[in-house]
Amino acid sequence: MEINAVVSENARRLREEKRLTLDEAARLTGVSRSMLAQIEKGDVNPTISMVWKIANGYNCLLYT
Repeated sequence: MEINAVVSENARRLREEKRLTLDEAARLTGVSRSMLAQIEKGDVNPTISMVWKIANGYNCLLYT
């Protein structure tokens, strides 16, 4: 599976598990609503910085 698809799928799954709207997620993460939507659809390749903001906003741990 392509990394972009993994990020896209996980971003949507986490937001839905937390029962957040895109607007609420944008407020928590500092990533714009439109960018979150594009990431979730797999339309863009998010930067590491954006992935970090989303993970922190959703209070997720990142493992390397």
